[in-house]
Amino acid sequence: MVRSVMLVAAVLTALPAMAQQSPREQAKAFFVEGRAKYAAGEFAEALDAFRQANTLAPHPLMLFNIAQVFEAMDDLPAAIEQYSQYLATNPSDAAAVKAKVGALQATLESWPAVQVETMPPGAAVRVGAAKNPARGETPLTLRLPARAHTLYLTLPGHEAAQRPIQLKAGDQSTLTVVLVPIKPVLRVVTTPPGARVSIDGAAAGPTPIDHAVDGGARTVRVELDGFEPIERAVTLSAAHTREAPYVLELALEKAVPRGQLELTVTPAGSEVFIDGKLQGKSPLGGPLRLTAGLHEVQVRPAGGGEAYSEMVAIEADSTVRTEISLDGGVDLGTVGLIGMGVGGLAVAGGVVTGLLAYGASGELDDCRADPACERTQQEVDLADDVRSQAVLTDVLIWSGVAIAAGGAVLYILDADAPAAVDGQAEQAWFVAPTDGGLTAVGRFLF
Repeated sequence: MVRSVMLVAAVLTALPAMAQQSPREQAKAFFVEGRAKYAAGEFAEALDAFRQANTLAPHPLMLFNIAQVFEAMDDLPAAIEQYSQYLATNPSDAAAVKAKVGALQATLESWPAVQVETMPPGAAVRVGAAKNPARGETPLTLRLPARAHTLYLTLPGHEAAQRPIQLKAGDQSTLTVVLVPIKPVLRVVTTPPGARVSIDGAAAGPTPIDHAVDGGARTVRVELDGFEPIERAVTLSAAHTREAPYVLELALEKAVPRGQLELTVTPAGSEVFIDGKLQGKSPLGGPLRLTAGLHEVQVRPAGGGEAYSEMVAIEADSTVRTEISLDGGVDLGTVGLIGMGVGGLAVAGGVVTGLLAYGASGELDDCRADPACERTQQEVDLADDVRSQAVLTDVLIWSGVAIAAGGAVLYILDADAPAAVDGQAEQAWFVAPTDGGLTAVGRFLF
């Protein structure tokens, strides 16, 4: 730490001195640095220093020095260009420099050539070191000395490529390099860690994780036993590198018991709401996963109109199936209630005729006990009355029981039958015969 403080202090002390230097003095300092780097064989650094010196204080000598650096780097086309710019200043050694340029051109033409191509094209090509200036962009023809070289190829959005080549005198070769796109990097961090990550359905590994994926829109799903799964949509680009990834931080929540609701709604296009939240339009894409407990299901017709709602109970790890129709079809619950009412009335009528038959039977017994009435037309008429009323009683009671029972079955089968109407408890009653007489059967629905 002390050493760092001393270094900062030294730099801060030097800044005023550098600011007080004139551009010419600064150019001279860069020139001296360039000569030192050139002598040390650090040609890329020497080239940078000479260029900065020429920018601060342009001078033909800088052009000559820059040309020498390119020549030392075997970049003869660039060297010839710089020497030509130097000659344009009419230097005193113009004759010698012209001769040098001619010799460099002859040398360049004698070197073997290599055609460098990349897929995709447009990659910058450097020779000897990645820090050296680019020779151009692919497709590019290079002429280099007949020996081993290393080519460095770079293209934005792609991984840098390095290729060794061995050139021989008279070679005319082609080098094709397929550049690999740089995939954006997605970093997923969860609390707690160890969650399973999948990207577009493909497993990526446990969190925390750095994962290279194709750019564009992606769907990330995170799962951990005992916690609610999380799904997120992300969009990645080439800007999300390993040094600056797309960071997705997620806090997982404890899982709650859930079940499924399979809901069939007609007509199609009706809006479906669960607990006031729109789930989509019918037909739904699949079962709805809901927390265990009571939920309100509301359906609104597509063309407008009165909405229908009911409560459903969801149990953990189970599936509830419900059908809701807004088409105005037959209401089984209503039909069932009507059936139970009609059946009850029929049974009640049978009770009345049964009582009448009972009374007529007593009169028949009295007639038969009276010698004056016995074996007369009156006895025959009373016997016919008892017989007809008994038959009618049987028909009314048993048909009433059948109708009421059928209505009860329809009412029970109707899953959507309301428990109450206008807030009042609803009743259903009917009378059934037993061995000991008649029994009134009924229920209250609240």
